[in-house]
Amino acid sequence: MARIYPLFSSSQGNSYFCGTPDGGVLIDAGVSLRRLKAALALNGIDFSAVKALFVTHEHSDHICALAQIKKHYPLHIFAKGQTAEFLSVNTDSEILDIKDGVSVSGFEVTSFSTEHDGVEPCGYRVKTPDGGIAAFCTDLGNITATVERGLAGCATVVLESNFDPLMLKQNQKYPYHLKQRIQSAHGHLSNKKSAACASTIIKSGTRHILLAHLSQENNTPLLAFSEHKAYLEENDIKIGRDVIINVLPPVCPKGFYPI
Repeated sequence: MARIYPLFSSSQGNSYFCGTPDGGVLIDAGVSLRRLKAALALNGIDFSAVKALFVTHEHSDHICALAQIKKHYPLHIFAKGQTAEFLSVNTDSEILDIKDGVSVSGFEVTSFSTEHDGVEPCGYRVKTPDGGIAAFCTDLGNITATVERGLAGCATVVLESNFDPLMLKQNQKYPYHLKQRIQSAHGHLSNKKSAACASTIIKSGTRHILLAHLSQENNTPLLAFSEHKAYLEENDIKIGRDVIINVLPPVCPKGFYPI
C-alpha cells in the first residue's frame, strides 16, 4: 500500500515522497539532490522510484534540486500554470502545467490554488493506485474555500502549522516587514489557523494529520501540537479517538505514514 514518507519539512527545505519503494511521486525538492537521494535511501527507496516531481511553488526551499533532477533523471516535473511557465524560463527546463490533473504510474494528482507570495502556488491532492487519498498543503497564509475543497475527504493530510503569533511578535531577529509578510494572508499559517482547518477536514473524513513546515524560530513542536489539541477538544474532537496528529521535524527520520 502507498504511504507518505516525509523527508524534509522546514524553511530550510521541503520534500515528501508518496508511494512505495517500487514507485511513487515526489512533492517538492527543496534540498540538494544528494540529500534527497540519501533521505530516500534511508527508507529503502532508490531515486529511480520517483516517477514524477510536483512543485508547489518557486521558492528555493521547494525547488533546490530541480535543475539537478532534470539534468540526471528523465522524469516529468509538474507545477501549476504560471509557476510552470516561470520555472521553465528560469531553469531552462521543460516544466509541465498540471492543468486539470495527471496520472503517473497509477497515481492521480490534482492541484488546488493556495494563497502565498509566489507566482501561482498550489497544494496537491493525490489518489494512490490502491485508492487512498492524501493531500499536501503548506506555504499559505489563509484557508480558502478552494483549499477546503482540495483537502475534503483526504484520509491523510500534510498541513502547515508554521508559527506562533506571540513568538513571532517577540522575535528580535526578524524585521517588521518580514513579520508582516509571515502573518499576512499570503504568508504562512499560524498554529490557530492550522487547527481551525484541521477541525474542518476531520469532519470531512481526515483521520491523520502531519503538521509541517514549522518555523524553527517562531514555533515549537509542543506549541503546535498543544494548540491543535486545545482547539479540537473545544470542538468535541479528540486526538487518538477521532484523529492522529504528528508533528514533522525539519529533517525527518526514517519512517512512513499510512494513507
